[in-house]
Amino acid sequence: MWAKKLEQLSTILFLVVMFSFTSVIGYWVVLDKHPTTVQYTHEKVLIQPVTSREAITSNLETTIVQPGKQYFIYSEYCVDRNIPGQVFRIFQNDIIIRTPPIPTFSQVGCWKRSFPVQIPSELRGNYRIKTIIRTAINPIRTVDHIGLPIEITINVD
Repeated sequence: MWAKKLEQLSTILFLVVMFSFTSVIGYWVVLDKHPTTVQYTHEKVLIQPVTSREAITSNLETTIVQPGKQYFIYSEYCVDRNIPGQVFRIFQNDIIIRTPPIPTFSQVGCWKRSFPVQIPSELRGNYRIKTIIRTAINPIRTVDHIGLPIEITINVD
């Protein structure tokens, strides 16, 4: 009799654990969303940082950049949870150059920031810059947010 009750109890316990495990995994895979929502990214690089969209003037914008120099990409975004991640850039034309990842930590809130971007010294010609934010949103899922491409021309002048 005790063996039968123990078998029933262990079956119920097993089913509860499996249901809980399946629910958590299902949430992580299907429903857990990227913690960052980008509202605005300026379509050109800037020669100096700004703190708001209204501060961007035509004399701060450029599409022609110098190799080895630092420029800025202005973005407005919101984060719904504190979470570590990585940011890297892709310079793309006929070839793709990927910069090393930069560790970052996103804090809850809405932000307006100018992010530095270093133009690789070996590049020349027309490229698209794409910013990628990679975040491990839970133990089994990593997501990428790929920003809109920004067109640049890299000149030596």
